[in-house]
Amino acid sequence: MYTSLVSSFPPLEYEGVYKGEEVDRKGLGEVVFSNQVEMRKLESAIWPILTEDVNNLLIEIGGDLEARVGGEGGVEVTVVMLEGAVLERAGWDDVFCDDVWEVNADEDVRVGRVMERDGVGEVEARIRVEGQGGGKIREGKYKSGRIEGGGNREDTEIGARRKLEDYLWGVYGGGDGGTNT
Repeated sequence: MYTSLVSSFPPLEYEGVYKGEEVDRKGLGEVVFSNQVEMRKLESAIWPILTEDVNNLLIEIGGDLEARVGGEGGVEVTVVMLEGAVLERAGWDDVFCDDVWEVNADEDVRVGRVMERDGVGEVEARIRVEGQGGGKIREGKYKSGRIEGGGNREDTEIGARRKLEDYLWGVYGGGDGGTNT
């Protein structure tokens, strides 16, 4: 991926994007999240590589990831979760996904998480959140509902696990698919 990035973002033209032989994610973010042309250039450089990587991972794991549903003697299914702020724009929702769930959080919560994760100020974090689609989704696209992600990371993970259990029980355990909230 580094070679593809260097081709799209030559070090002499984009000095802040690199630290030695490595990509500086914060520097790259400053370039792409404030300029849609640069963002599209980044996407065209890395999405084909990431698409191939995800496809290879799915082929490799086959049925090795298992989720037990219904306790003893339950059904074993393969579940792969992809985190993807740009899942739809990359076209992965139609290629890799049988189901897509939205993790819902207020903009201020998302901005705070970006500030903490990336070590940037509020203005830069808001630009990054908006560059990822601002949390806007295409209505009717997400079949299995939403997970409330407005709390801390642990609460969001607990909510996701519950949603997955409800969903799997509904599909494989004879229930109605859970609450789908």
